Amino acid sequence: MFSSQNIKSGIKRGHILSYSNVLLHLEQKTFRKGLSTNSNFKSQNLVFRASRPVFSRSVLRIPKRHETSGAAPINSLPVGNKKTAKFRLLTVVGTSLVGSVILLILDYRRNLVEAEKHEIKELISCGPTGGPKNLPIAQHLTDEKDFEADKPRLLILGSGWGAVSVLKELEKDQYYVTVVSPQSLLEPIRSILKRIHGHFIEAKAIDVDFENNLVEVKRSDAPDKCFYVPYDKLIIAVGSQSITHGIEGIEHCHFLKTINDARKLRRTIMNNFEKASLPSTTPEERKRLLSFVVCGGGVEFAGELYDFLTEDLFRYVSCDFSSKLVLVSNMTLLTLIQFPIVLRKEVRVSIIQSQDHILNTYDERISKFVEKKFSRDKINLITNARVSKIKEDCVVYKYQKTGEEKELPYGLVLWSTGIAMNPLTRMISEKIPEQKNTRALVTDARLRLKGVPNSTVYALGDCATIENPNLVKQLVQFFIDADEDESGYLDYKEFKALALKIANRYPITYSHLKKASELFRKYDKDKNDELDLQELKEMFQDIDKKLTSLPATAQVAHQQGKYLGKKLNKLALAEKTKIIQTNKADVDHKNLSLDLDDAYPPFHYAHLGSLAYIGNAAVADFGMGWTWMGGLTAVYLWKSVYLSEQVSFRTRALLALDWTKVEFIKQEAKEKAREIQLKADEEFNIEKAKLVRQESINIEATFQRKIKQAEVEKKIEQSNLINKSRLRVLQERQQKLENLFTDSRAALKDISEDKTSYQDLLKNLILEGLFRLMDENVNIVARKSDIDLINAAIKDASNDYTNQSKLPINIQVDSKEHLPDSRINNTLEERLSLAQEELLPEIRILLFGHSPNRKFFN
Repeated sequence: MFSSQNIKSGIKRGHILSYSNVLLHLEQKTFRKGLSTNSNFKSQNLVFRASRPVFSRSVLRIPKRHETSGAAPINSLPVGNKKTAKFRLLTVVGTSLVGSVILLILDYRRNLVEAEKHEIKELISCGPTGGPKNLPIAQHLTDEKDFEADKPRLLILGSGWGAVSVLKELEKDQYYVTVVSPQSLLEPIRSILKRIHGHFIEAKAIDVDFENNLVEVKRSDAPDKCFYVPYDKLIIAVGSQSITHGIEGIEHCHFLKTINDARKLRRTIMNNFEKASLPSTTPEERKRLLSFVVCGGGVEFAGELYDFLTEDLFRYVSCDFSSKLVLVSNMTLLTLIQFPIVLRKEVRVSIIQSQDHILNTYDERISKFVEKKFSRDKINLITNARVSKIKEDCVVYKYQKTGEEKELPYGLVLWSTGIAMNPLTRMISEKIPEQKNTRALVTDARLRLKGVPNSTVYALGDCATIENPNLVKQLVQFFIDADEDESGYLDYKEFKALALKIANRYPITYSHLKKASELFRKYDKDKNDELDLQELKEMFQDIDKKLTSLPATAQVAHQQGKYLGKKLNKLALAEKTKIIQTNKADVDHKNLSLDLDDAYPPFHYAHLGSLAYIGNAAVADFGMGWTWMGGLTAVYLWKSVYLSEQVSFRTRALLALDWTKVEFIKQEAKEKAREIQLKADEEFNIEKAKLVRQESINIEATFQRKIKQAEVEKKIEQSNLINKSRLRVLQERQQKLENLFTDSRAALKDISEDKTSYQDLLKNLILEGLFRLMDENVNIVARKSDIDLINAAIKDASNDYTNQSKLPINIQVDSKEHLPDSRINNTLEERLSLAQEELLPEIRILLFGHSPNRKFFN
């Protein structure tokens, strides 16, 4: 497991603290560290832990007598007993303080004496310059001893699993060991180097000069000040970085390669939950903030993240040091701090995987088990899809089969799609023509960097890959060497010897060649108990197709580091004695004059199985069909393996202590959460009853309102029907009247065309005019065309007027002035229109009868 750098101890050397301060500090230290495990962020292979001083395991505290027994408190004791208790307390405190002061003084004097024994060499601060860039060369280091000068210089770049495994296997005083790394990853690297008298330079390697055996390094705090570190043998174990595939918008992603990456991830998660808790956050924005997307095969991270989001953040426990401390029980007052429980429903974790299944390198049963587990946990699995673009608030991905493109909003997106070369390994690869791989540095089976002569440079871990042997390319030479009787065929004995030889030279082929008898029978096509060149070629072709590179895991780096450490020990001894101390039968003692490195057996990887934690469950794939899937048992298996693989007893103890504290704190958090949940349920039921009552009232009011609305709509519909029928009657009556008036106009036209009728009409019109004027002398002006008809009608009109009015009348027709032919309003049609308007009510009554609803006449 990886751990962060040690947190400084609460009680520093050279300081004298009072008993109360010691007690308070130790309690705060204990609970800070105990509860920090809830906030620690775990990744697939990374668990960051804070160290704990050994002396904090036992907290200095004098329990009160009434705490441990049924006796009365000190205040209730007799005066003599009180004095005795106070004397004991003062004695213990005084003795402890005096002893602490003595130990601190002795330790200080011892360190001072040790420091006075060492002298800084003159060449340390003003070393020679050289190399292609004429930079200072670190020939001597500050903590260098005189007896180290004649030892070969072993320079290790990196401080991960591979580098630490090498250091743990090296025998002391064999090499002048120097480690260059920007930071200590697994364990404070100086404590590991102390055993072999090694040196540590906290810097970053930026270039390697293979001709002059120099590595250019620089510090992160002074990038313009570079210097060289010389070497006789170089081990490159700098790891890798995440591959981006040139995706647009990759700057919006989080990564998980360093401690700072983990801190940034946790900070973003907490900020998202805080923003989602604000009342001003919209539901759409809240869903986006609580959506977490993993691009790639980050299955373990997704499981850990889901547990952290749905469990830890809703029962998050911390120490309230600002409040009053409860010293009676030696426990700090615990406060339960949790986000609103309603946010848990909004949490969504999604995995975008380009393959058909997740964990596709594991057994198929494990893959299906994990998929079912994630389905129960509501973790969204998107398979057969590739990310095409990452926007500021959403991930754009495309299904590989259909080409359909979709968007997935996110509050945090993690990029976990494989590894690529970091700048140093890329620069080394470009320098060496033999390096053709674009993902890692290529080494031979003995971990030597391909393209570098003299076997001085090794590479291991994620930054390197072992070159797969091209058996077909060496087919003829293998066949000639194996055909001892020169028959042109290989019998089973010759083939078995050849298989053993190839497996020893290229251990990666061992799993394919270990069953030699089955291979021999399978490819012996003609069943003559011999293999010819063509049959052997078919076998080698099939084996070449099945060969794969070793996975970039801590297990591979650990085994490579152990192998390289042991080999370097043997090589150091062989340099002195010219004999390789090994019991391997394949060591070529006859050719020791050749490269000693070639005489040592190649690296053989023994796969011990794969483990994965998937959130409150774990899976294990041991190969050959052996799998283990489950909950508590599998989780404890996973923890046991990781505990046993720690690099030191200190990290094992800290990890075990952290897991223990997590369980205790989790139990207390569950009890607090249960108490809060009960109270919340009670309040919820009260609020629920209020809401139900209010909703019942609202429903009843809505029902009554809808009934009234239905009645109104019914009345409106009835009124509309009545109005439609009335309108139809009115329309028919109006049509009747219009027909009547049309007929009247037609009859009037017929009268004007009949002279007799028209003359009678003119007589009546003249008579009407006479009655209106009531004058003795009347002058009539008419149209010239009507003079004759008017003269004929005057006599009858005068007689009728005289008979009716008993008045004389003198009517003259103006023969000089006539009316024009143009129409005037006083025409027969106009008179008919006036009569129509005036007599319309009477006509209605005559035709349709009297209507009781009519309020006016028109």
